[in-house]
Amino acid sequence: MKLPASARLPLSILVLSCVYFVLCQLALVLMPPVRLDLTEKRLFTLSEGSIHVLRDIRSPVTLTLYYSEKEARPYPQFRQYATRVVEKVEEYAAQSDGRIKLSILDPEPYSVMEDAAIADGIFAIPLEDGSGPLYFGLTALSDGRKNTIGFVKPEAEEHLEYELSKLIRSVQRIEKPKVALITELPVTGNANPAFGPVTPAWVAFRQLSERYDLVTLSPRALKISDDIDVIWVMHPRGWPDDSYRQIQDFINAGRHAVILLDPNAAWLMQLNENQFPKRNPGLISLPGAAMNQSDVVTTDLDRIVLSSAGALTIRDSSILQIEPLLQSSDASRLLDAVAYRSAADDPEKLLNKFVSSQEPFVLAARFTGKSEDSKSGGGRINFIVISDTDFLSDRLWVLESNLFGEPVYSAQASNGDFFFNVIDQLSGSDDLISIRSRGMVARPFEKVDQLRRNAEQRYRDSQIGLLAELSAN
Repeated sequence: MKLPASARLPLSILVLSCVYFVLCQLALVLMPPVRLDLTEKRLFTLSEGSIHVLRDIRSPVTLTLYYSEKEARPYPQFRQYATRVVEKVEEYAAQSDGRIKLSILDPEPYSVMEDAAIADGIFAIPLEDGSGPLYFGLTALSDGRKNTIGFVKPEAEEHLEYELSKLIRSVQRIEKPKVALITELPVTGNANPAFGPVTPAWVAFRQLSERYDLVTLSPRALKISDDIDVIWVMHPRGWPDDSYRQIQDFINAGRHAVILLDPNAAWLMQLNENQFPKRNPGLISLPGAAMNQSDVVTTDLDRIVLSSAGALTIRDSSILQIEPLLQSSDASRLLDAVAYRSAADDPEKLLNKFVSSQEPFVLAARFTGKSEDSKSGGGRINFIVISDTDFLSDRLWVLESNLFGEPVYSAQASNGDFFFNVIDQLSGSDDLISIRSRGMVARPFEKVDQLRRNAEQRYRDSQIGLLAELSAN
């Protein structure tokens, strides 16, 4: 039976619609899911280093994200940030091939979930309106090993990927990283009166020994074993040639080192008004603006104090690249070591002839490159140099007191945090070290901010004018 033309058109549309529906279902079932990241800096695309961390997962990882969604509702900016974090963590789970199981829990007040969050070390953040508290933290669990980010801080969003990869990696590693200190300085203290006054170990050494498997090696009979993850070299001067060769071979092999130098030829002096009553231009207080905020070892630090630091440069012919971590201001200059020592009794007199070089100097830097040493097999070089050994001494950054027989440390500067960040990163895998910071998502309303500043300036001008008229009358 032949259908009339008026009936064939609706039937054709119905058939085509059915075919289209079937094709869509087949595409959903047979084709792999496609994820697109259209953000300017590919903020939701995992870096190659993070992908390698996921591939190296040996035992399944359970990630638990505690997020007080209800308490966050009155804060739209935080909600947007939390959404980005959730999507980032979900991306890790999606890219893990089933190795990561993700749970997102809302720890409402006085609930079992809140008890679980507290037990996992998640921080309770009080809110301005008296509600809450707000929880936004993450735990990772694998084979009985657990680690926690107590609060996923918005101000550290650009380092979120590094922190997430580091968290996952931390529960896969059973043993503590092994760090070897190579020095002749009295960093470890002296407990034997026969060898001089009894002195405690530096606070940095004591705190580091709690976090790592820390061993000390003598540079006079140096032997760096294969199980060392990081070498910590301090003041390498006058050592045997074989010690220098072992350190160089260690670095050329792609293994990691932090080297603290005491400058020979020149010291840096900086004009800094925020110093002690009797100013010492060789004592430099570096604010956050003097630190590389794109590197995880120097981000979010408050203040670093250096004493008689040197300046780092690199030869034009070097195969290495230099990435500054700490820099002086441009109100700085280099000073001959002999001249600096001669002014030890009255360092303030160095200011009498101070002439700025009008350029900043590099005080700490990361050096990277590919080794050309055939013995190392072309290892990837990555080490950090700090041009001051004193910056870890207690007097420059920490006060120690005693409370019921237990030492209590009060940090006066971020020297310790900076150094611990360095060791923490260098003791991780090359994949972790390769993860760089991402750009911030939040975009300021520059035009609105400018209008507000202009309005505030007009208000202040008007206020000053009115006060002047009142004073005249």
